[in-house]
Amino acid sequence: MKGKKRYSMVLVVLVAMAVVINFNIAMAASSHYSTNVVQRFSDGSVVPGSWSRLVTNNAGASMTLHTTELTPGHAVTIWWVIFNKPENCEHGEGPYRCGAGDLPPFGGDDSAMTSVVYAAGHVMGQGNDNWAGHLSTGDTKGALWGPGLVDPLSADVHLIVHDHGQALPEMTDDMIHNFGFCNPDCVDLQFSVHEQ
Repeated sequence: MKGKKRYSMVLVVLVAMAVVINFNIAMAASSHYSTNVVQRFSDGSVVPGSWSRLVTNNAGASMTLHTTELTPGHAVTIWWVIFNKPENCEHGEGPYRCGAGDLPPFGGDDSAMTSVVYAAGHVMGQGNDNWAGHLSTGDTKGALWGPGLVDPLSADVHLIVHDHGQALPEMTDDMIHNFGFCNPDCVDLQFSVHEQ
């Protein structure tokens, strides 16, 4: 009887391990990975030594961004700019199919189902830094507008590096978690585009 019980337990453990392995394989197969350069808004040129990586699956998107040439002591945030239906974009810029003209604040009709959502932020150290963030499907917390990320495997995602100016001690938390807290002005300095 003991041998039969032990055999049953071993069988249950093996079946559970097979389920976990198959789930992990399925998740890896349904994920999309991309790496791209970071560019300057001023002229579209590539920021030396900078890159971003985007990983998407049905659960959402994760990003890592490394960049240089930022001002030490400045508050800097990263924003997800999402085009959920990029096939409807009509105002692509440079080699990219979607652009600012597809966003409602810049005259877009929002047929691309756009959204802008907070990704990450902190005060700069030596001008080189890393950010990481995750956005779950349908999460609109931190959104300036829109439905967030609707279909992570087909959306185009632009990551925007937004400089808020010199961090002020009494406003630092607001500056690194919001879009419009600026000292004295905010400026979009860099971007990285991931088309899927």
